[in-house]
Amino acid sequence: MTSRAAALAALAAGLLLAWPASASASTIAGKVGGGKLPKAGKGLVTVRAVGATDLVIDDVARVRSRRFKLEVPAGRYRLFAATIPFRGKPGVDVSAGNVRVRAGKRKTQRVSLRKRRTKLPTVPGFPALPRASAAFVTVKHPAVWIKHFTVSGPSEYDVLRKGLADMLITDVLTALGPACGGVIVEREKLAFILGEQLLQQGPQFDPASRVQTGKIIAHNREVTGSLNIRGGTATLTAVVTNVATGATRSVTRSGPADRPFELEQSIVEEVTRLICGDSPPAAYVGQASGSTSGSSGSSSQTLSWNGNVRLRHTGDVIGAVGSDPEGEYALYAPESGGIHVILDGVDGDCSYHGETDVTIAPAAEISRVQQGVGAPSYSLQAKFPVDTPPLPYTITGPDHCRGGGSGLFPIFGRVFLNTLVTQRSSSSQLAGTVAAPLALTKWG
Repeated sequence: MTSRAAALAALAAGLLLAWPASASASTIAGKVGGGKLPKAGKGLVTVRAVGATDLVIDDVARVRSRRFKLEVPAGRYRLFAATIPFRGKPGVDVSAGNVRVRAGKRKTQRVSLRKRRTKLPTVPGFPALPRASAAFVTVKHPAVWIKHFTVSGPSEYDVLRKGLADMLITDVLTALGPACGGVIVEREKLAFILGEQLLQQGPQFDPASRVQTGKIIAHNREVTGSLNIRGGTATLTAVVTNVATGATRSVTRSGPADRPFELEQSIVEEVTRLICGDSPPAAYVGQASGSTSGSSGSSSQTLSWNGNVRLRHTGDVIGAVGSDPEGEYALYAPESGGIHVILDGVDGDCSYHGETDVTIAPAAEISRVQQGVGAPSYSLQAKFPVDTPPLPYTITGPDHCRGGGSGLFPIFGRVFLNTLVTQRSSSSQLAGTVAAPLALTKWG
């Protein structure tokens, strides 16, 4: 990314939450004119539709016989046309106009590959916009920035630095949505589109026709890679990085150096899988049991419990926290369950006993389960609801014990599950659990 693009990206600092909109498919089609197209087998020509508001690449069409067809949701788009030569001189990547298409309708657009001198839109004399007006928004589904690759080998293959990224954008885009609802975001023309967005906020533009700002999707995955050519063999490596956790995964394939398109095709399925990752279990269920005791002189007390708990996946995955082993951690929160609690106490020659059942309600306590390793660690925790009634108990013993009397033992707010264990993350069954209440409340 250029320094100017980085500066404009910094302008879009502020994170909110958004999900991609869905709408009836519309069509943008037309003919590609101007410029020179690569000969058959020597390269590709594409036209991509970038959402004017969120900068998501909604579709990429390969040009055949100078014609293209894009299937997109209704909305406003900036089109870009690119040539992707497999070797030799660099191709072009040019702005091809703005298009607005209605749901279920077809829009005809002529596109030119002729390279023009363009500069970033500016807003002369217009005061700086509030930072939030150009903010990026975060999403939970994969949002991918496919970066330029590095190329090592004969200089005629240098064009594949951008070419491999362009080809992967085209091919991964097709597979990513159905696989996990992921999207690919436009970064090649980020500075240009941001400039257009900011320009439209000026007083000379009709507010009703302005492109909304503050909706650009922030990427949470990055794809980088390398192409190493030695003799007649090319080795292609793609690395997928989870931006939130820093975790990386990669795929490597080798093939004939004169067939870069086939080599790129060989990694598409695996790159898509690495971007999507393995879905964490929707919930963990298992038994929560344990006990704790305390004593002082001739008095002692034991609190024990046994029951089941269900923890639901919140949909979030984060990096390691504190002393956690490195990796990705799926977050879980208590959803339901029931715990049977038993209190037994002795005070001299007096004894006490009580039992009650506690229903576990959804709560905000967060548990972490390590993902992507054979025997991950995880912490699980929850508390009794704050409105849990106290446990009633009865007293037995001589007259001075008030035999037959009763009392109440407060148990709300106690941690009933707090454990660090290891097991396969693909399992949805809890391993052995150990519960640990906060502290005994002495009877008295």
